[in-house]
Amino acid sequence: MSVNLTKHKTALLQVWRDVVDEKSPTDWALFGYEKQSNDLCVVGTGDGGLEELVDELNSGKVMYAFCKVICPNTGLPKFVFINWQGEGAPLNRKGACANHVLDVSNFFKGSHVTINARMEEDVEPSLVLEKVSKASASKFNFKERSDPVENITPVQRARESLDERNAENVADRLRRPRARSDQQMANRVNSQAETNVSEDDCVRGKGDQAIAVASTGIAATFLSGGRTAHSIFKILLTLNATSTCNLKPNTSEAKILLDAKVIVWDEAPMTHVHAFLAVDRLLKDLSKCDEPFGGKIILLGGDFRQVLPVILRGSQSLTVSSVIKKHRLWSDFFVMKLTENMRAFDSEKEFASWLLHVGEGESGEKIQLPPFCYPEIQDPVQQLFSDIDFKTVTPEELKGRAILTVTNDLSMQINNRVLECMPGNEVIYESIDNIVSNDPQDHLAYTEEFLNSLTPTGMPPHKLRLKPGTIIMLLRNLAPSKGLCNGTRLIVIQLQKNVIVAKKKLVLIITMNPISYLEYLSFHLIVICLFNSSVNNFPLD
Repeated sequence: MSVNLTKHKTALLQVWRDVVDEKSPTDWALFGYEKQSNDLCVVGTGDGGLEELVDELNSGKVMYAFCKVICPNTGLPKFVFINWQGEGAPLNRKGACANHVLDVSNFFKGSHVTINARMEEDVEPSLVLEKVSKASASKFNFKERSDPVENITPVQRARESLDERNAENVADRLRRPRARSDQQMANRVNSQAETNVSEDDCVRGKGDQAIAVASTGIAATFLSGGRTAHSIFKILLTLNATSTCNLKPNTSEAKILLDAKVIVWDEAPMTHVHAFLAVDRLLKDLSKCDEPFGGKIILLGGDFRQVLPVILRGSQSLTVSSVIKKHRLWSDFFVMKLTENMRAFDSEKEFASWLLHVGEGESGEKIQLPPFCYPEIQDPVQQLFSDIDFKTVTPEELKGRAILTVTNDLSMQINNRVLECMPGNEVIYESIDNIVSNDPQDHLAYTEEFLNSLTPTGMPPHKLRLKPGTIIMLLRNLAPSKGLCNGTRLIVIQLQKNVIVAKKKLVLIITMNPISYLEYLSFHLIVICLFNSSVNNFPLD
């Protein structure tokens, strides 16, 4: 039976607002079930921090907590959702919790970290702060006491701990009343997503609606509540200068866009300007406002020195013209530059400086790589795996190692070599390839053997060779909200005839059910001036 969040909805939302309101002293709220029912109710609130909250957790019950902590390495407020299943809680209640936890966590929006706990050791304040710090992807000494944070605003704290004044300007502009639409571009050197997350948080922390999107599925997973821009705005896969989005007015998706105070768009330089134009038309149409983007605050983030829109068979001029900076729409944006990479370790700053030198085009046509980029052993498999005993190695030990290649063919050769070293029985999944055409001549011209030999970008191989324990990568955005997107790495658990069972080793969020079931998908490949074909196989590489 599902959890009932409507009976006490007003009280539940009120205490949640108290926690997220920076002016309220309340920093935690505890929720539980009303008697033997599935009705969620408020158990208690407090302003004594994690230590006080832990004392209120009952070892004989299933409870949920939403609390506010100050991130040690940024000084900004972060929100933690705790799923508490006491060791003495009834088994039937624990079973119901497995079905309820997702609905409850979605109800209390805005959490940065989710923790599943069964004993007090799981919610030790130092452990919780460590998880919060990892969510900010910065190193911090958890044995050192942090400075007092009373009566210090998040922006003031950010100034003291990070000295990132340009980031504060972004936050300040988001807080200002606007006489007209306001678009901003946070141009980052050695691009990092933390600033965009922080500005998103400063809006949500005031109880306002903020939408976080990214140009890629992987980038979206680093944003709080992040989704791909294509999924939020229903952007078409094939675009031109007059394209519109496939999102209908008077729908729940449209209402979310209308209610948003700010839209944060990360890795914006990777997106074709036609996509921005389509979103501009969509927001104008929904809001009935002719101002840019319908009068919404749009905060773009990214680094134009990095990957630009990929144009198939495109020249340099076509690539440059596809960038939003080259369009009249860019004149509506106010550019703010973040010039210091706050995440780079001291040992990496020399490399970061060299990388910036390359990005600015100051290295000439030929670039000399630093000495540490050259391998001691020319065989990449031996170089990377010579110290590993594949008979006893675990997927966790392998996940931190990867070999980058220029072509898919070379990648498959290396993968197959590594696979042969691993124990277990190999299973081969073969794709079904065919020409999508009504012309019989096309089927005669391009045989199935020829289609099987192709290894185009973004498509699975014809023969997908796997073993239990191998690490695989998704090639499609299956469920970005659950972290299953293009580029996500999974660990194979079980290989069945038509299903691959895999799990995702989450770093920032611990979920109740990290198991994913992957089934056959259909892929369509269009080769210009040649043919249109389809491939049916698992969306894996």
